[in-house]
Amino acid sequence: MTKQLIITLCMLSAAVSYAQNDEYEIETVEKNIAKENDDDIALDEFKASNDASDTSNSPQINIYNANSNASKQAQKAKQESKSNQESTQDSSDYVERANEIRNNRKNMEVGTEQKMIEKIEWSRIEDEKERANRLFGNRLEKKDKHETEDFQDDYKQEKPQVIVVEKPVAQHKIKTVDEVTTETESSEEFWGRETYIAPVAGAATYGSADNVRGDMALGVMLGSRLDSGFAVEGTFLYSSYEMDDYAMSLNNPGLKDVNQYNFTMGLKYNFDLGRVSPSIGALLGYTYRQYDEKKIANTGSSDSNAFDAGLSAGLDVKVAKNFSIGAEYRIMRNVTYDRAENQAANQNLMNQQANNPNTANRDVRPLEELGYQMFLVNGKLSF
Repeated sequence: MTKQLIITLCMLSAAVSYAQNDEYEIETVEKNIAKENDDDIALDEFKASNDASDTSNSPQINIYNANSNASKQAQKAKQESKSNQESTQDSSDYVERANEIRNNRKNMEVGTEQKMIEKIEWSRIEDEKERANRLFGNRLEKKDKHETEDFQDDYKQEKPQVIVVEKPVAQHKIKTVDEVTTETESSEEFWGRETYIAPVAGAATYGSADNVRGDMALGVMLGSRLDSGFAVEGTFLYSSYEMDDYAMSLNNPGLKDVNQYNFTMGLKYNFDLGRVSPSIGALLGYTYRQYDEKKIANTGSSDSNAFDAGLSAGLDVKVAKNFSIGAEYRIMRNVTYDRAENQAANQNLMNQQANNPNTANRDVRPLEELGYQMFLVNGKLSF
């Protein structure tokens, strides 16, 4: 009885469970069908509301060309890669040049240091030889000589290493003062072919005549100097004097102003001694003199013409490339002259001297017959 009851309960529970499963399955199927119906309704509404001919409510669609963007990106990447390669190549060339210059500098420093060491060692050897001579005299001379010669032979056999530099760096040798002076003196020519003009000033005197007093001499000089040292020169000089004229009377002479004009041509030879150039020369000139009586009235004025010859000695000093200063001494003597009243005046003076012993020592010759000297200074401008 109990067993039957248990079996009956089990069968009831199984039936209830089966019924529940059937209801769950039925509800699930109904839900799925309802969902499908809802989807169909929604699809029909969407189609109705989104007719292909009506584009007012259509969303905006943007289409991008993916291939074009990819191509632009590839080109940009390629350009960046090329730029990086060029930058890397430039940097590599710069580093290579810098390393090359650094190596050249190091090689030069090594060569310089080797030469310095050699000079120092030889200087030490010479110092030791001098000290040995002071201490021992000539006793060790022969021995030291042989040892030194052997050492020099060994040293000469050792050839320094030759460093070949493909692209040497320019070097500027610092010259000593003596080297610069020597080069300047050897390369610079102070004198040579030139044409010059110079103002002239000085004084002229008649040394043998105590009755003639010189005032001044001014003029100008024009010349041309040749490479051989010879120079052709022309000079114009004006000089003035005051003269006691004995032609009037030995006891009461007249007083005359004398204006003298010299036109002189000269041939000179110059000696080149660096900046200094002495010279000697021969002169030939024409002299015009004008006399004006100041003391005795109604005696008038007169003039004369004369040709003179003489010698000169001078010295020029080069101050700049185109300018020099100089000094010159000239001594002139008369060759011939023309003065109408001289003959009668000379005869009168000789008669006065014969009758008056107190004036016998006076030189009563005409001024043209007397020699005169000139001391001149000048400043030559060459061109």
